Amino acid sequence: MVLNARIKAVEGVLQKLSIPGWLFYGFQRIDPLALRILGFPESVNPSRRWFYLVTAKGEPQKLVHHIESSQLDHLPGTKHTYLRWEELRSELVRMLKRVGKVAMQYSENCRTPYVSKVDAGTIELVRDMGVEVVSSADLVQLFEAVLSPNQAEEQAVTARTLTEIVNQSYREISETIRKGFSIYEYDVQQSILRSFERHDLVSDHPPMVAVNNHSG
Repeated sequence: MVLNARIKAVEGVLQKLSIPGWLFYGFQRIDPLALRILGFPESVNPSRRWFYLVTAKGEPQKLVHHIESSQLDHLPGTKHTYLRWEELRSELVRMLKRVGKVAMQYSENCRTPYVSKVDAGTIELVRDMGVEVVSSADLVQLFEAVLSPNQAEEQAVTARTLTEIVNQSYREISETIRKGFSIYEYDVQQSILRSFERHDLVSDHPPMVAVNNHSG
C-alpha cells in the first residue's frame, strides 16, 4: 500500500511538471536511487536488466527478464518479459511508443553527478527510439531529499544538541587555557566524540578539529 501511494504521488508530480513518464532502469545495483524509490530490499541484487515506466496517466509498465520475472512483482503495473536482446528492445519500443519524453537518472553534461546513474548506452538506446530523455533530478529531489515531519523534528533536535556540544567544547578550551594548561586538537576531538556517545549521536567519521596551519 505504501508503494502504491508512492507511485500515485509520482504520477501526480509528472502531471504537474508536464513530463509524460519516468523510466526507471536497473542492472545489478547500478542505480541506488531507483532501488530506494521503488522499495527494493537491501538484499536484492538483480542480475538481469529491468525497466519500470511510470506515466502521468495510465498504468505503470514493467519489463523484466524471463529468468527474473518476479523482480518487480512488489510494484503495481502490467508485466512484460524478454529473453533475448531483440525482445528487450522490441518490448521497450512498445512501452515507450506513446511516450515522447521520459525522465531518467541522467544529468546533462553530468552537472549533477549524484543523479547520473544510468549508463550512456542505455540513454542512447532510449533516444534511438525517438524518445527525449530529460533529467530526473527534480523528481529525485522530491522523493529522496524531502524530510518527513518526524525526520525534520529529529534534525532540529540533533542541530540543537550539536550546537550545545560545540559551545561546550569552546568553554572547555577557554577554561583549560585560562588555567595555563595546553590543549590539543586530538583532545578536543575525543571530548566531542564522548559527547556524541552520551547523546546517542552517530557520525560517519570523527569531527574535524584544527587550528592555525592545521586548519588548511
